Amino acid sequence: MRRLSTSLLVAVLISVIGAGWLMDRLFVHLETTDRDAVNVAMGLGEMLVELIDLGDPSHATALYTNDLSDYNVSLMDIEDIGLPESLYSALKKNEPLVLESSENLALYFKLEQTGKVLQIRVPAVSSGDTRLRLLLTLSFYLLLAALLLIWLYPLIRRLRRLAAVSKRFGEGDLTQRVPTSRNSSLHDIESEFNRMAQRLQGLVEDNKMLSGAVSHDLKTPLARLRFGIDALEERLSATTVINQHSDQVNDYLDRINHDLASMEQLVEVLLEFARLDQQLSELPLAPVSLLSVVTDCVDSLTVNSDRQIDVDESIGETCIMADERYASMLVSNLIQNAVKFSRERICIKLGAGDKSKLKKAEGHQAGDFSMLEPSNGASRQVFLTIDDDGPGFEVDSLDRVTKPFEKGSALRDSRSRAGYGLGLAIVARIVQWFGARLQLGKSRTLGGASVSVVFDACD
Repeated sequence: MRRLSTSLLVAVLISVIGAGWLMDRLFVHLETTDRDAVNVAMGLGEMLVELIDLGDPSHATALYTNDLSDYNVSLMDIEDIGLPESLYSALKKNEPLVLESSENLALYFKLEQTGKVLQIRVPAVSSGDTRLRLLLTLSFYLLLAALLLIWLYPLIRRLRRLAAVSKRFGEGDLTQRVPTSRNSSLHDIESEFNRMAQRLQGLVEDNKMLSGAVSHDLKTPLARLRFGIDALEERLSATTVINQHSDQVNDYLDRINHDLASMEQLVEVLLEFARLDQQLSELPLAPVSLLSVVTDCVDSLTVNSDRQIDVDESIGETCIMADERYASMLVSNLIQNAVKFSRERICIKLGAGDKSKLKKAEGHQAGDFSMLEPSNGASRQVFLTIDDDGPGFEVDSLDRVTKPFEKGSALRDSRSRAGYGLGLAIVARIVQWFGARLQLGKSRTLGGASVSVVFDACD
């Protein structure tokens, strides 16, 4: 930053001094030209006065005709000029008098023989021209701006390059770096950005490697443990010896089986979450029927559930830009959460509206888009809302529940609802990749949680 500040100060000083010097030279040149014109008129006027006083009318006429024809020349009495007394004294001493007005310059010469005054009016000089002064001022500022732009151009170009690299880095390309140059005013900023990008890339890669390695390496001992427990159960069930502690042994085995199943499920979830970023960045988006995805997920989840799931299909077939597999994962996670926390009823609604109108109105809860009417406009968005009659979200936890391993208070306080806090985190990642919008809030109709996802409709 010190280099940038110093170069900016030097550029401003050089620009101001250089532009000022150039304008000053031009102004002096114009002013000198005008002063020369006045000096010429002064010399011709003195010659004309001398010829008149000498009584040489022929030469005086020739001088007037040849050299003073462009000037307004006249004779008048000294009293007709209307000058202050201090200026009259100069004329009475036979000294030329020069008076300047907004229109011209007036030169006065006293004739000794007749006592009259010779008046010569010279057209206004260019130095008094307001338009010329304005032009010079404008030229100064334009030249100053041009010199500063010459200095700013490399800076703007490097800033645009930095912005482009930052955008691509934010979109997931962690290999992006800014080309640096020691002569650049942004060398420190570019170097710090590259170091930050390198650290972030290393952290992300280490996190992926750690998550994948830990999850993968845990599967082998868990599998061996599962095999050993199964063999132990078979051995105990095949023995003919009645042990007085068999009930206690079976209880211990059931607990071990339950904990082992939880560990296996956690490992699978960790592996899935670790693979999510890499898989999402590599998969292209394609048109997907949202209604078909919702219908399939509901059909598969209602087999083992006694919850009442109502689906509003009035929207009909609606196409969104997504990946079918991950769209199913997104919808399935949301419905599973609703089934897990609801008491009796779940309501799923699909709708569409104009992009400009698809906004939460004043006084509506998050996720309530019921005020929208279907639209056939070219710029449309599609929303999916899932409401339940469970405990819902706490207001102070809405900004945390989409983070990995974050659980709501209802889940933390209940041992009957298994979970690891990755469901909404996976949903948030998929929503971000789809370019959709996730909204959490309270259901106005059922009183529980309300989760809405707003997608861009296919063209």
